[in-house]
Amino acid sequence: ILKAPPGDAELLLQRIVLWSVVWSVGGILNTEGKEAFSEFVRESLGHLTRFPNYGNVFDYYLDSKQIAFELWSELVHEMPLPSSADMSNFIVPTSDTVRYTFVGDVCLSVQRPVLFSGMSGSGKTICLRLLLRDICEEVQTDVGHDQSEGSTGDNAALKDSISENVSLPFNRISKGQLHFKEYPMSATTSSSEVQATIEGNLDQRRKGVLGPQPGSQFIIFIDDVNMPQKEMYGAQ
Repeated sequence: ILKAPPGDAELLLQRIVLWSVVWSVGGILNTEGKEAFSEFVRESLGHLTRFPNYGNVFDYYLDSKQIAFELWSELVHEMPLPSSADMSNFIVPTSDTVRYTFVGDVCLSVQRPVLFSGMSGSGKTICLRLLLRDICEEVQTDVGHDQSEGSTGDNAALKDSISENVSLPFNRISKGQLHFKEYPMSATTSSSEVQATIEGNLDQRRKGVLGPQPGSQFIIFIDDVNMPQKEMYGAQ
């Protein structure tokens, strides 16, 4: 905003705020809710700045250089499929993979927790795992994790599609400062196990205070958070 020409700064600020409202307030909605919320934004906030009429407001990202809303789909390039590709380990970039990876990166870059929800097999684990592997130097995964969703290894095409076209916040942070731990839950996972896993990956700073190694940041990625069975008192 500070680098924008005086005549454009106000418009850029308005569009940043509007895009942020869309994802902070409406990001949790399902498909039907997003359509209704999109109509609300266009009718109630259109006097500030308008989204293009095509699709809904979740279909757009803000191009800060052009100060314009552009379609996420324009960031997805045609990707040739190698004849030797293992289809079980191959991700085809889509508008969803690009935008959810970007939103996840934005939240993590300002140290805000983020929850990805959706149907089983929709690619939640894959998107987050690729994002975290791309921004973190050290990868820790619990042994015995069911790899049926998200066992893709590195998918350079997806990461390149995002990083070449969208300026990701974590690009400005040294990878040596970032580490993450992936912890998959199961039906038998208990709260004490989760606490022990998290605390076991942190250093004792002083009495009652835990944290990552000095000068670093540590991200906990908890997968399948809905898996544990309810305890008898329903405390989950």
